[in-house]
Amino acid sequence: MMNTDTERKEESTAGAERLRIAAYGFVLRDAGSVASAGSELCAALLRLGCSIDFYVAAGFVDPVELKEHSGYTYRPISVFGVPAIWKFIETCVPKKMQRMTIWLYSQVSQYLHNRAIAKAIRKRHAESPYDILLVIGLLPPFRIEGLACAAWPQGPPNGEADALRSSRERLIRYSGRLTYALLMYLYWWKRIEARRFMRNADAILCGSKWTAGAWERLGASRSIVYPVAYPFDVDAFQSSRSTAGEGGDSEFDVPGEGPLILWLGRIVPRKRIDLALEGFKRLRQSGRKARLLVIGRISYARGYRKLISEYQNLEGFSYREAIPHHSVPALLRKTGAILQPSENEDIGSTVIEGLASGVPAILGATNGTKDYVGETSVVFPSYDPDAVCSALCETLDRLSRDDGSIADECVAQARRAFDTESVARRVLEIARETIERTAIGRNSKNKT
Repeated sequence: MMNTDTERKEESTAGAERLRIAAYGFVLRDAGSVASAGSELCAALLRLGCSIDFYVAAGFVDPVELKEHSGYTYRPISVFGVPAIWKFIETCVPKKMQRMTIWLYSQVSQYLHNRAIAKAIRKRHAESPYDILLVIGLLPPFRIEGLACAAWPQGPPNGEADALRSSRERLIRYSGRLTYALLMYLYWWKRIEARRFMRNADAILCGSKWTAGAWERLGASRSIVYPVAYPFDVDAFQSSRSTAGEGGDSEFDVPGEGPLILWLGRIVPRKRIDLALEGFKRLRQSGRKARLLVIGRISYARGYRKLISEYQNLEGFSYREAIPHHSVPALLRKTGAILQPSENEDIGSTVIEGLASGVPAILGATNGTKDYVGETSVVFPSYDPDAVCSALCETLDRLSRDDGSIADECVAQARRAFDTESVARRVLEIARETIERTAIGRNSKNKT
């Protein structure tokens, strides 16, 4: 007799119960990017019957949203003396010296906490063995002997470095040669560190096919790299949209006519704010009516404030530094399309939220999110202003002919691509493959 849906679910859950997971990294529902995805993933794994012990440096992050699930244990790890050092920096170090001092403190604190967390995991693994170590938001800085490890890090550092090189002239113009040189040195070091930490991972999960290729170019074996979409609860986001204010915050209204094009996210050279602004300028010069709202804090390239100011008198353009996350659903209700012309993008959480809200996207050729957006969105082939302008024109044409089907298809695509349970089941498959592969490797090594 065929199993019922309930019986199949119980069988799946029973299989999942055998997976006892030690987790480490950056997991927090409202933090954005891979940290938010990690929270969704952990919650889904717990619902499927897994148990998770989450290890973290005390005081760093506490994903309280996971505490409602049985099988979840929060394990903060403290290092004696570290809080006192931080207190000393806050109270005794002159403010002009604090930036460098805090950076040095963070390096020492991270090293000491990594050692302490690794020791705690080893101790508990010896007492009651885990099935796998899941590291979220970074590559694993340590190896636990006899325990398989799967990592879901941020995008690879070689992608950022390549994008910095392509923006060299612009970055030097607005932020200076010293900033460019320091950034290239930083990402040279990050590549060395990533290659070292990759050896501690038996599987590397990443947000897109583009990112998988970037990890392979950095030296990861193709056999251990798995593209997996970010999990995203479309129903919960739809619910938050229905309870958000109807009009959204009036300070984010952009005067003018035409659909609202939204850029939302931090501003760094790789995100190509220059293309968004120049492409929109050419769109306006062609006589098309649209509005552009850019919301994002400028990160390390402080000189990009000058770049943005050069477009401040452009009709239909408005810039804001930030928006409360709870206001995003209402803002997306007003939005015609998301513009994300990033180079070397792992996967864009703003695009995911847009699709869940029925909003199509405009993306560049090396934006990994293109794997998931479907036919309602537009991918421009080259990183130049004319290509962005053409993509904007195509999007406006589609919106002008739309009968409501664009929003419906965007939401349907989001459900297909980012369904939380489907992603969690795929991660469980990868985990089991990794456990089996590493066990075979250990057995072969022991025989020799």
